[in-house]
Amino acid sequence: MPELPEVETVCRYLDQHISGETVKKATINRYELRKGTRIPYNFIPRVEGQSIKSVTRRGKYILIHLSKDDVIIAHLGMTGKLLVHETMQPIGKHDHVILEFASGKELVFSDPRRFGLILLVEENELYDQPMFKDMGIEPLEEGFNGDYLKAKLSTTKIPVKTALLDQSIVAGLGNIYVCEALFISGLSPLRPAKEVSLGQAKTLVSVIKDLLLKSIAAGGTTFRDYRHSDGKKGEFVSQLLVYGREGQTCEDCNWKKVCGGVKKISLNGRATYYCPRKQV
Repeated sequence: MPELPEVETVCRYLDQHISGETVKKATINRYELRKGTRIPYNFIPRVEGQSIKSVTRRGKYILIHLSKDDVIIAHLGMTGKLLVHETMQPIGKHDHVILEFASGKELVFSDPRRFGLILLVEENELYDQPMFKDMGIEPLEEGFNGDYLKAKLSTTKIPVKTALLDQSIVAGLGNIYVCEALFISGLSPLRPAKEVSLGQAKTLVSVIKDLLLKSIAAGGTTFRDYRHSDGKKGEFVSQLLVYGREGQTCEDCNWKKVCGGVKKISLNGRATYYCPRKQV
């Protein structure tokens, strides 16, 4: 599932390529996507004639702000894509929502497995939506610092990796980048969150910010399904140090040949990669 760098990459591309465009025609081929959600029946008449003001992000959600103070909320799920075409293309089997712009461009939401979602809400009700009500701080904001993280971690005995994946503590972090950040910081994913010191929390914050910015610069990470809005893959996968490297000698241990190989365990149902020697 795309994490913060992948979603941020999509948002930046969309903001650059569709902001200012006017929706000439909207087409919905399937109203039911993710289980328990549906595209509003009045989506088409509400969005047609509106122009795109900007595209932003909150957590792993894409926010398309419209000229009459409506917001399209999009989540890519596991296989969703928001693709920009310079000219109209034939409708694909999994193309569920299509916005045709007056310029001739189109924006297509395609999702083979239908785990993504598309919603439409009024701007003033945006952060009243269930997915945003309890969402934590953005990790690239100034307020995400060592003091903040230490305060959040000090209240729970759950493993630090589980805590970092809690979207009410920090928004947008996912499995790949948490595994990588803990490795670089030398912290075991199994360490109780309350045992992380202030100094370690400060290091972790610095590593997380640096890691996310580097991944955004590389267009995110693609293992299988994720694509930019121009169809390209994310290139950060080549820079991953532990994620997906089970059994391989980790970078820090390689020269000493003392690492028995990166370990893979399941922690709260998520694949977790780490070096038992380096991470304590």
